[in-house]
Amino acid sequence: MTSPNTAPVKPPSVDQPDRSSEKPALIVSVGSALLLVLLATFFVMQNMEKIKQRYTARTPKMTTPYEAPVKMLEVGDKAPTFKLDAYPIGTVSLDDYLGKKNVILAFYPKDDTPGCTKEMCSFSDDLSKFNDKDTQVLGISCDSVSSHEKFVGKFYLKQPLLADEDGTVARAYGTIKTGDRPMSDRVLFVIDKKGTVKHVFQGMPDNSELLSVIESL
Repeated sequence: MTSPNTAPVKPPSVDQPDRSSEKPALIVSVGSALLLVLLATFFVMQNMEKIKQRYTARTPKMTTPYEAPVKMLEVGDKAPTFKLDAYPIGTVSLDDYLGKKNVILAFYPKDDTPGCTKEMCSFSDDLSKFNDKDTQVLGISCDSVSSHEKFVGKFYLKQPLLADEDGTVARAYGTIKTGDRPMSDRVLFVIDKKGTVKHVFQGMPDNSELLSVIESL
C-alpha cells in the first residue's frame, strides 16, 4: 500500500514516430507509378500499328470462301456442272443442254446496276438470234431469285437468270470476287454442246462478236 503522501509515479514516456516525412514519399511513389502508366500507355498507342502488323504476320490468315484465290476456267476446260434456282423457270442445270444446245453463261455482278442492266437488256433484245444458233443464254449472279424477279419485271428480260446466292458456281468457274459477301466479276463463257469451254470473255463483248464465235463451233 502506498502512503497518501507519496506522489504517483508517471509511466515512462514513449517517443511517437514522426510520420510527417512519410507523406511526401508516398506522394512521390504514387506520382511515379502514374507516370509509368502514362508512359506505357503512350508507348502502346504510338506503336499500335507495328504491334498489330507483327501479330498479323505471326498469325495465319483465315480466309473466307470469297477471299481465297481461285483460278478462272480456260478454253478447253470442262465446264463444271451445276443446278441452280432461276427466274422464271424454277431450276436450271447445265446438263439440260448437253448434246442439245451451246450455252452462253454470262456472270455479272449485280441486278439492276447500270452495266449489268445494259448487258442483260442487250442479250434480251437479241435472244432470238442466239436461239437460231442453237444457243441458250443464261445470266447468272449472286443475287436471289426474288431480286431476279424484280430485275426481269423492270426491264422485261427474256433470258433466264440464275441465282448463285452463295457463290458456289462463280467460285467453280473462277469469277468470284474477294470480299465479305459473294459477288461475281463480269465474265462470259461460251460452252459447246459437249460441255467444253470454247471461249472466255472478260467484260462485255458485242453480241455480233458472240454470234460469230458460235458460228465457228
